[in-house]
Amino acid sequence: MKVGLLKNISNKFVFAIVSIVLSLTAVFITYFTIHNRNSLEGFQKSVGISLVQSMAESSRLGLISSDPIYLEQPFSIAMNNPDVEFIAAYDKNGSLISKTSRSEADLVLTGAIIARIESAKGPFAGERTAVAGDEVDDFFSPVFSEYEFDTETEELLVLKKEYAPETIGRRIGAIRIGMSRKRIDAAEGAAFLVSAAMGITAAIFAIAISLLIASRITKPLKALEQGTKSVIMGKLDVSVPITSDDELGSVAGAFNKMTAALRETTVSKDFMDGIVESMNEAMVVLDNDRSITTFNSAAEKMLGFNVDELKGLSVDSIFYDPENHPVDGGRWQAIMANLLSNAQTEFRTKEGHRVPVTISTAPMKDKEGAAHGVVLVARDMSEVYSLLDQLKVHTAELENYQSVLFSMLEDNERARAETESERAKTVAAVESMADGLVIFDLSGKVLIMNRASRAMLGFEEDTEATAEGIRAVIGDAFDPLISNAESLAAEHFACELTLGAERKRAIRIEGLPVTKGGERIGSILVMRDVTKQRELDQAKYELISNVSHELRTPLAIISNVISNALIGVSGELDERLRTNLEMCGSNTRRLTNIIDKLLNMASMDKGDISIKREMTDLSAILKDISASFEQEARIKGISMSLNIPKAPITAFLDAKAIGNVLLNLISNAIRFTEKGSVTVEAGVKGSFVEISVSDTGIGIPKDEQSLIFDSFHQIGRTYGPGEKGVGLGLAISRKLIEQHGGSISVMSAPGKGTRFTILLPIGE
Repeated sequence: MKVGLLKNISNKFVFAIVSIVLSLTAVFITYFTIHNRNSLEGFQKSVGISLVQSMAESSRLGLISSDPIYLEQPFSIAMNNPDVEFIAAYDKNGSLISKTSRSEADLVLTGAIIARIESAKGPFAGERTAVAGDEVDDFFSPVFSEYEFDTETEELLVLKKEYAPETIGRRIGAIRIGMSRKRIDAAEGAAFLVSAAMGITAAIFAIAISLLIASRITKPLKALEQGTKSVIMGKLDVSVPITSDDELGSVAGAFNKMTAALRETTVSKDFMDGIVESMNEAMVVLDNDRSITTFNSAAEKMLGFNVDELKGLSVDSIFYDPENHPVDGGRWQAIMANLLSNAQTEFRTKEGHRVPVTISTAPMKDKEGAAHGVVLVARDMSEVYSLLDQLKVHTAELENYQSVLFSMLEDNERARAETESERAKTVAAVESMADGLVIFDLSGKVLIMNRASRAMLGFEEDTEATAEGIRAVIGDAFDPLISNAESLAAEHFACELTLGAERKRAIRIEGLPVTKGGERIGSILVMRDVTKQRELDQAKYELISNVSHELRTPLAIISNVISNALIGVSGELDERLRTNLEMCGSNTRRLTNIIDKLLNMASMDKGDISIKREMTDLSAILKDISASFEQEARIKGISMSLNIPKAPITAFLDAKAIGNVLLNLISNAIRFTEKGSVTVEAGVKGSFVEISVSDTGIGIPKDEQSLIFDSFHQIGRTYGPGEKGVGLGLAISRKLIEQHGGSISVMSAPGKGTRFTILLPIGE
């Protein structure tokens, strides 16, 4: 009876023990899961609050300037923390200044959040939000200015922080950080699996122990019960004594391992170290007794100490004045109560140097609000102070520059008045000129156009003078002059036009560049009414034509007599008589040639001679004419060169007329060049063919250049040796070029050479 009773009691006891163990295991799993979640969330909140407050301090310069470039470095450092999903900065009105996010996120603040930021005196946790499908914990911190401008000393002063939040500086913006909950969710799942596995293991051990509970069950179970209660109360630093080597001893050992594992999973040292090491500012962690427990690599670099050298020492050892600093014993209680947060002070390095810093402090509290130490974040202000010193120096320099500038402005005002007076005199002189004058700047804009030029071109007084309006009257031949082209064709432009609707007038137009210090600054057009001169020329040409016709017949007879005498029609001639007759014949031919040129000139003026234009290979003409002068150039010791493209140049022109022009130009170039070279060049320039003949000869004086295309003007009459002509070659050349719708210009310098440039239209 007793055995059955004992057996029944044993079964009930085993059943009771198993039931209790299973119940405790379920309770433990549930409580541990909840406790672990609360611990992780509390830890994340503490880290988020500390991190957002640290970022608020390091982002102050970027918020003051509203320049995102000053936020890039602190944002980049914060994003090195894998748990930071995003970080954003807002101005004092809640408008987004800059953001950095791992995924697309809408970071616009709601009205409620803005209101809460405006009323907050420090960092706080916001609502949980969703970013890219994942939950994120929001943390906010208002940012206050730490400087104030003293209007009396005109210097930036540090805002003094006492023990009340009301002394905090002016709010300049806010910092927002989103901390991912992925690690918390993963830790919760892992903790649940571990606790479940341990619970199952504990149940198995309980069943095994309950079978052998007879004499040793009371004491081990009581110890295990006490340990379990301690774990339920959140005390993870407990252990169950192992009194035997049997199953109860194994259960006690398993319980001790479980509590050790719980201590490791509840607080992640690696997680905390990652946050601390990723910060750019120096971070020092203090214990409740103000002793240093650890600091990051930034603090190690700033102070020159490693962690082992300062660990356990008082925080006073890192301040330059160890007895009076913002974290001394007198202020410690205020710091623990979070009444003091920001201050300026000086650190002492290992070598004894001073380092000016701005420090921020925040107590580390658990979920019950109990403080377990203080986090101190320091920012090196050496560079800021250096910039402030430079600013003071530059301010003094600017004041000096200001006085100099005012003096210069007064001088400039006087100079401007004098310039305006001189300009008025110049304008009056230009307006009183009989010749027309138009001045252009480099862009082709008309700067000055006097009354004479307006009258010649038919411009009314109130009509705006423009390059397009002038082009409409005189054509586009002057375009190279105002196009700032570097070719020699743009250096001088001359033409003669007949203008006027009712009264026809001959206007001579010349264009010249305006230079200053060797650089071109504009162009001018000079116009002269040559109507009377042309009327005189017309009378002269008519007289010459009449005289030439009268002289032509006697000269022809004289030429025939001389020719017959030279061939022996009148009998044998002695050598002296033959020489005299040959001289007479040569001069007769020369006189005939002059008369032919005079008649051609007169015919062209009357329009009796017309050119016959057709598509012509200009390259072939240039090659033939250049080749015909090679021997003459070789005899004088002059190099002759022809530079034309390989592809043929074709244009709509009179080959004979253009050939005569080229013959005249090349002949003149060789005639007036004693040494050096003669170069013929040709190429296509837009809708024109540009031909140039350059030499290194004696050149043409500047005052002669405007007259060289006039009839009977001889360039070489008093300059250099050679055969003298009558001065019609260039005049006839110009007439032929103008009949083709082209232009001819010259650029020359005495002693350096001359260059003639011809522009001929390619098509009809």
